[in-house]
Amino acid sequence: MTTDLRPPSRRVFLWSIPRSRSTIFVKCMSFVENVQVWYEPYLYSYHNYLLTTSDSDQETMEREADEGLKRMRPILERTPRGRGYHWRQFTYDWVKRQLEAEEPGKQLIFVKDSAFAIDGHYDSLPNLKAFQYTFIIRDPRNMYLSYKKAFLHEVEEKERAVFNIIDDVDVYPSEELYKKSYKLWKFVVEQTGRYPVVIDGDEMASYPDRLLPKYFHRIGVPYKEKYLRWDDDNDVIRTWKTSYEAIVACTQNGWITQAAFSATFTSPPKPPPNYDELPEDIRYCVDVSMPYYSAMYRHRLKP
Repeated sequence: MTTDLRPPSRRVFLWSIPRSRSTIFVKCMSFVENVQVWYEPYLYSYHNYLLTTSDSDQETMEREADEGLKRMRPILERTPRGRGYHWRQFTYDWVKRQLEAEEPGKQLIFVKDSAFAIDGHYDSLPNLKAFQYTFIIRDPRNMYLSYKKAFLHEVEEKERAVFNIIDDVDVYPSEELYKKSYKLWKFVVEQTGRYPVVIDGDEMASYPDRLLPKYFHRIGVPYKEKYLRWDDDNDVIRTWKTSYEAIVACTQNGWITQAAFSATFTSPPKPPPNYDELPEDIRYCVDVSMPYYSAMYRHRLKP
């Protein structure tokens, strides 16, 4: 089985799990010459799909979405739209058509998305031969601590002590995030006969000068040392094709705020915490996720 993944075109997916340092990676890639970034188009399709198919009260979900937009209106009114689309534009079929379309003047189409969001919708992926698939992962102990911390920002203080990422997060399949990433990775292996490029987000933060050139080589894009640093403002986000409302919200609520204003890969992470020191909900997620993480980690780009 070969490991050379470079397709004729320069269309690249970066499939991620949450809190894997993927948005910092996307910001880095945003400064490559003649690039068009798509940011989470299938994730926003996933959210819209839930709105129309969930067993929950549809009227209530619609009302909550509209109320959230009303609260954001002052921020939206002073934030340029750039290349962002209205959030309701995103459906699985629409995204597939957009990603298969030509992008005049662009030499690299770089799509960052969440692997779990495409689960059950592989028929809405572009032709496998048109894109190179790459993946970013992270040690589940570090990932789930960051994941829970991000959600706690949205929880009232009186409820934080009992908040549980398995029972209290209804929009994401918390304990299956790694399983669904592995499932997509395995699907690509089986369909193409090639191992997709895998990078570990914490290793990228620790050794960007070693790993970034290797990644560029594997996707067939010329590497330049200047890609190790970039502008620290978030203006480049306006060039991303994404959900306008969602990206504005995420830069404000802490989910990608640090990444949006980054200027380089962040300082090396702390070692993963001891398993016994983790909260019970995180321990469970780590237990079920570690086999999938380990299987992909064995095929990662090494520093």
